[in-house]
Amino acid sequence: MKPLTLQILLIYVAQIFGSILKTPHDSDTDDTDDIEDSREDPYYFHFSSTRTLCPKHMSCMDGKTNFLCRKDPMTPSSECTRFLMIKSTLRSRLKMVHAHNGLRNTIARRYRIANMNLVYWNIHLQQMAEQYLHMCRPYSDTCRIIGENGYEVGHNSVYVERHHVALLYEWEGRAVRHWVMEMLSILPTKQATNDQNKEHWQTLVQVMLPKLEFIGCAGAIMFKGLFVVCYYYPPAKKRLSEQLTFLKRNETCVCPNNRLVCSKLFNRLCGKDIESSATTIEFSALNIILIMYFIWISLTLKKI
Repeated sequence: MKPLTLQILLIYVAQIFGSILKTPHDSDTDDTDDIEDSREDPYYFHFSSTRTLCPKHMSCMDGKTNFLCRKDPMTPSSECTRFLMIKSTLRSRLKMVHAHNGLRNTIARRYRIANMNLVYWNIHLQQMAEQYLHMCRPYSDTCRIIGENGYEVGHNSVYVERHHVALLYEWEGRAVRHWVMEMLSILPTKQATNDQNKEHWQTLVQVMLPKLEFIGCAGAIMFKGLFVVCYYYPPAKKRLSEQLTFLKRNETCVCPNNRLVCSKLFNRLCGKDIESSATTIEFSALNIILIMYFIWISLTLKKI
């Protein structure tokens, strides 16, 4: 194999590798994509606009000005000290999605729950989380409105003191387990799903809501700890017990009309495994690059 041919192949493989680092539905197309078509796609949602996250009325659920309408939303506020964003990577996004889906699959299997969706990463919810972190408010968001038409979303957050260093290495899974296990450690499962206190059940229901479709999360170091934020769509508004349907005796996976396919990776959840396929492609591309590298090494050694 001639050196020039080898270089061309390496460039081609590198381009393939670069392209698969994008999350599903990320593209280089103009922001004027057909928004109506995206609403019919069960694996992606625009929140009525690709140009801005700021609502037309610019207000929050609590009546205050929406932080998504700030002039420089990705600039840390004056309240921030020791602020450092944790970089969002394909690996971290997959970990967060799989942490949610893993717990949802376990609950669906154990309690034989039907119509439990596979959740997908949403870039707009991720951006909302990142912008909220730049406000340096390490407590629950009371705004929870996104997009020009003002869509309501759910919210979970956890702030951990810096001396818990282990959270930095597996922060995605630890955050999700915290939201679920904290609730179940306070109340038995049956009581948790029927609890009348919204402050109690909302954290758990956001993660376990059967019709949940999209999540977007981000983390940052600020003050003396780590703050992790996740946004959810659609939001949880009722007790979990009011939103559950159950499998019949011989059923293993039953899905709603917009999610007719059962996951192969999480076999009690409804939806295509587009996230897992991204992981497979990522490692396949790495293997190709390594193979090409060893070919180049072997050709070099033959010339010596």
